[in-house]
Amino acid sequence: MEATLLRSVPPVGLPASWLDTDEPGPRHAIIAYVLATPLLWTAGLLIPLGGLLLLWLVMRAGPRAALTPVVLVWLLVAGAQAVSVLVNGAGEDRSAGFVVYRLLSSGVTGWAVLGLALAVGARFRMARPELVRAVCVFGGYFVLFGCVALLLHSFTGLRELALRTPPAMLLPATAPVVEHSFTMHIFTTDDLLGRDLPRLVLFYPWPVVLGFAGIAVFFIAQLESNLPLRLLGSAGGLIAVLGSQGRAPILALFILLFVDAVLLRFDRRKLPLLGAAGILLLALLLPMGITPADIASAGYESVNEMRPGSSMARELVNTLSIAGFLESPVFGKGWVGGVITTGATMVVGTHSSFYGLLYTGGLVTFLAFLTALATTLIVLARRVGRGPIQRTGLLIMLGLALLSYGEGVYSFALPCVPLLLFVGGTLRDDAQPAARWRTT
Repeated sequence: MEATLLRSVPPVGLPASWLDTDEPGPRHAIIAYVLATPLLWTAGLLIPLGGLLLLWLVMRAGPRAALTPVVLVWLLVAGAQAVSVLVNGAGEDRSAGFVVYRLLSSGVTGWAVLGLALAVGARFRMARPELVRAVCVFGGYFVLFGCVALLLHSFTGLRELALRTPPAMLLPATAPVVEHSFTMHIFTTDDLLGRDLPRLVLFYPWPVVLGFAGIAVFFIAQLESNLPLRLLGSAGGLIAVLGSQGRAPILALFILLFVDAVLLRFDRRKLPLLGAAGILLLALLLPMGITPADIASAGYESVNEMRPGSSMARELVNTLSIAGFLESPVFGKGWVGGVITTGATMVVGTHSSFYGLLYTGGLVTFLAFLTALATTLIVLARRVGRGPIQRTGLLIMLGLALLSYGEGVYSFALPCVPLLLFVGGTLRDDAQPAARWRTT
């Protein structure tokens, strides 16, 4: 009897009654949002409506849904960055309007969105077969629109295709919200290995966000019991990752496949054999003067050479970010810095959750971020043995962690709300009875 009671308590740190709900309304709303993605994207409502939908879910869930360690640590990151904005705003005598603008920017609110998405995902049991099936259909959209984009690039000679949506026509063309939320970025063209190739963007503000979404769609699709739908979702995820041309998402997908196959599903009885194979490989390589450090260095150089202009700009941005951090190590600079152009145009304090947070938020925000990331991964890792759904949640968050070195993942949160809601759902023991899921 005691063991049964213990198993019935959700592992997110709250009494079962606080999370005990089987309301279908929130899940149906998210499923409808996912399935209507192409229409919402065309209308320019995809990201704004995603934010409103999350706000509605938060209001439905109530404040107690956020009182879990995993959620609170992400809200702490947002709070720390907000303090940095206030400190720097006061120190530089900035106007109230400027400070409010920075407080509402994704550099602050993105962390809160991430935490709240996990909270309401757990509250409303978002990790269910219905959402898995919707995600597989969403992967089908990647296949359809990705193929159309590649054909347009091949037969029209266009280097970039971006269409303004109706809301964009009502706003100044230079407004950041027009570029990030109200423009349909279908593809662009970038240099990869010395060739100009199409780079898919589709439903997201820029390609790397599409790459992360592709990773999440690919692994969620593996939970689908219907083979054609599972293949459709898997193909869509792969097209999104590869079509984004993001070096970080592509590398992350390979790493996650290795982690899934070797570490999460691997028979521990075979560990001695795996260790012996590793020792044998080292014994063959070391006499040839090849060390693991050499292999890692060669791999790093190969990744940089895939897109040298972008790599040079990133290295300069990281150097300037560290210089800014050393000038203000506790609270950072508060917000991103100036624009630089060296092979590619980038902004100081961006393109890395590590270097970027040191620049914008200092040690206070950076340490809060590391705490949030470690807490979430540990909680998910401890639940892997419960089944494939928990394993999927861990793999998606590991993907976000891998991308955080080279990207500001706070900007991923709002465009990827449905996928983060699913991860939140994996934090529950009762995400779905095991019999409804594939077991391999």
